[in-house]
Amino acid sequence: PLYAPDAAERMTAINAAIEAAYQTQKDKGTSVTLASGVKDWQIKPEELSFDCFHPSQKGQETLGGLIKAALSE
Repeated sequence: PLYAPDAAERMTAINAAIEAAYQTQKDKGTSVTLASGVKDWQIKPEELSFDCFHPSQKGQETLGGLIKAALSE
């Protein structure tokens, strides 16, 4: 769950792995985009589904906006 005591540590590790994979692909010349705004997203309880991990419809809308912004850059 997103609000478990170790959640911040897990999210930092996940974000670091995503950034490393992005950089690896970029270094290979692959056309990739990193939606870095997602990393700073302070997800609200109403943006989570019942499992307290996956985004709800509202969360998916927020996430989509962050990804759209990254693709527009």
